[in-house]
Amino acid sequence: MADINPTALDKTGKVVLDQVYDKDTPLSFYKAVAQLDYAVPQGAKPVFLSLIEFLQQQTGREELKVIDLGSSYGVNGALLKYNLSLNEIFSHYRKARQDGLGRTALMQRDRDWISLRDARELEVVGVDVSGPALSYALDAQLIDAKVEGNFEEQDLSFKQIAAVAGADLVISTGCIGYVTAKTIAAVLEAVAPRQPLMAHYVLRTFSFEDVAAMAAARGYVTRKGARPIRQRRFASSEEQEQALARLAALGIEAAGMEASGWYYADLYLSLPASMADLPLTPFIEKQFQAD
Repeated sequence: MADINPTALDKTGKVVLDQVYDKDTPLSFYKAVAQLDYAVPQGAKPVFLSLIEFLQQQTGREELKVIDLGSSYGVNGALLKYNLSLNEIFSHYRKARQDGLGRTALMQRDRDWISLRDARELEVVGVDVSGPALSYALDAQLIDAKVEGNFEEQDLSFKQIAAVAGADLVISTGCIGYVTAKTIAAVLEAVAPRQPLMAHYVLRTFSFEDVAAMAAARGYVTRKGARPIRQRRFASSEEQEQALARLAALGIEAAGMEASGWYYADLYLSLPASMADLPLTPFIEKQFQAD
């Protein structure tokens, strides 16, 4: 795992990935996360697609606008818009590393690759602090627009507000903990009076209470899924120890999950009150039913 130091942890107790997250291509990023068996976008994909189906039924529109918080190099865009799998993405970029491709050649290969797919009618807007990751995802056409910034510390610009306007769905797969209720509130204020449906996969080491309370104050009802999904393996015993300590402080049992060597993430679905009593798809409803 030469690209990262598995024992270097950030303030949240997670391994530091900054050195692979801010490059002009995704090659180092995918190498590192593949080694950690990164899995949460693949686990979240069928839930997101079922929510998209639900929204298409409710709105009568095929084309929807999805805001992906913590979008990185466009992984959720690739999975949702082009129906790729995470294993296909890992294999694609592994081959690109072996071929020694630079940014221009890699970007063209990506465009050629996705041009062979039947794209869903989704407009995916990536939101992230990493300019290089967003720029690559946009140039490779894995996302349709980018919003760069740390919205824990700054407001969205007029241009950024225009980029997220009209959102139907807000998703995230692991950024909660770095991103708080402040960022999500900024996005909701930017799209108001529209109330997009929100679906966040949140590591069990982080509380979602502040986000749920903020959403409730804006007319949302939040439900927690019954079955956590795997996010990735721990990079080191030190990282696992930090996670177990956080879970203990939250009063969460780690047996069979984090104690077995994996981060796990819970689904939180926030529906506008006007939608709260509508029947969701059977697949979505199943996410809230205990086995």
